[in-house]
This record gives sequence, structure tokens and C-alpha cells, in this order.
Amino acid sequence: MPQRRAGFSLIEMLIVIAVIAIITAVAIPKFQSARLSANEASALITIRALSQAQGQVTSRPSIDSNGDGVGEYGYFAELAGYSVTRVDSGGMVGPGGPDSKLVPNALLAALGNVQNGVVTYGGYMFQVWLPDATVGNLTAGIPEDPGGGKLAAPFPDPQNGSVTWCAYGWPIVRGRSGMRCYFINEHGQILSYDNRGPVEYSGLGGRPNYDAALTVAGDMKSPMGINGAPAVDGNNWVVVR
Repeated sequence: MPQRRAGFSLIEMLIVIAVIAIITAVAIPKFQSARLSANEASALITIRALSQAQGQVTSRPSIDSNGDGVGEYGYFAELAGYSVTRVDSGGMVGPGGPDSKLVPNALLAALGNVQNGVVTYGGYMFQVWLPDATVGNLTAGIPEDPGGGKLAAPFPDPQNGSVTWCAYGWPIVRGRSGMRCYFINEHGQILSYDNRGPVEYSGLGGRPNYDAALTVAGDMKSPMGINGAPAVDGNNWVVVR
């Protein structure tokens, strides 16, 4: 009686390994593509949530650093209730006390964890910019403090802070955690850049400046770089439909 063979021959093992390699080669790119798409979708949701939160704090008003009754836009840690908000300190803008924290907060608490001036969430980094005083027809942007909120000068200008803000979202590692870069400001229109142009954004060292998607360098109030108007960073920004 012929005996039943146990195990695989060398040729059979090589065939099995080759099949596994083929399956892996097909599956991994699809998995990576799906992950990039999921992270980009999450980034869009985060950007929209930020815009809604900004609308809430200005309509109440929740942040009013000069006490004129007109609401002002906020940073991530302010909106999420992590940091005290800016207040009128004897005619000067400054950080408020413990009672100035937004409760209930206008933004998901997880988005208030600011490190190095940015929020890291879902494979993306996000940064909010608020306006300085206008000088020579230019309005510069002021980033959030490294630890979140605004506890030290320079503080955003109260008047400009009630009319303009902007934010960017870009991948932690371009091509691995996400691809596209996103922009939004007080107009509520989201712009997207495929991150394949002259300037590529990735990680802390490759973050966009506040004027990247705008048309005038150093001016937060300038129009967005779309519809034939060149953006400051030279990239092709398009409206997200």
C-alpha cells in the first residue's frame, strides 16, 4: 500500500510563498488606499466641526476679549474647553481665569489636546490662526500657543478676531496617513490641495503658513487662491464639493 506523503515539497512551498506574495502585493496597496481615504474623510469632518464651533462662539458671544459685546473666533483649546478664553483685562486683552473656560464646550474635547500649536487627530494635523491688528493693509496671522489656547502675547486683535480666522489640516506623514491638505476660513468654504505640487505639506516641519491658500502674502483678509487667482504657496487649491 502506498504511504501518504506528509508536508509539502520544496516546489510546493515555493508556490505557496509566491501565491501569498501576490495576494499581499494586491491587498496592501488597497488597504493603504482605503486608510488614506478614511483619514481624509475624517479630516473633512473635523474641519467642518471646527467651522460650526466657530459659528457658535461668535453668535452667543462666548469669546469677547474687548468687552464690546461682539463675539470673536477661538483657538482649538478654547473651543474645546481645555484652555481659558481671552478676556478684557482692564482694557487689554489677556487670558481669563478658570471661570472663563467654555462649558459646555463648542468642540469635541479630543480636539482640545494641543501640542506644538497643533491638534493631531485621525492621521492629520490641524492648526488654527487668528488675526493680528491690520498694519499697512496687511493682517498677519497669530498661531495658537504651543500648549493650546492663548495665554501669552501676542494676542489676536479683538476687532479683526470677530471677522476672520482660518485653519489648515494636513497629513502627519504625507502618503502614509493621508495625502490631501485642507483649508477653511470664516466663509465656511473648504479648499483642498492634492499635496503633489511645488510645496508638499507633511508633519510638524512641513506645516502650511496661514496665508498659503490665500492670494496676498501676509494678509489673512485677502481672497482665497481659487478660480484663477494664484495662491501664495503656488499650489492649486480647489473648492471641495
